[in-house]
Amino acid sequence: MAQEIEVVPLTFNVKFERALCQRVSAFLGAGLGVAFVDYSGFSGLTGDISGNDEVFAAQAFGGIVYHATSSLEVFAGLRWIHLDDEPDSLADIASPLSLESDGLVEFGLRYNF
Repeated sequence: MAQEIEVVPLTFNVKFERALCQRVSAFLGAGLGVAFVDYSGFSGLTGDISGNDEVFAAQAFGGIVYHATSSLEVFAGLRWIHLDDEPDSLADIASPLSLESDGLVEFGLRYNF
């Protein structure tokens, strides 16, 4: 069986945005919440390990926004997310897995109603 892990964070965020020029702005923010972790296919000292858990999550983010129209935005940014603790049952796996923190690069379109 293949090892699978899915982490879905649910956070409440505060975002600050400031115009740099007519169509370009920068944003910075942070959030706190919970991450839902589902995992399967891992081997541990007690056999196969599968399950789900909820752990504390925090994040910080920032980036640049280009306002193409009054409703359409194109953005790019960086996001760092931290999970306070791994699910207890993953502590016994025979794998160098760590869920503590990770960073990512984001690009996207945003439509404001």
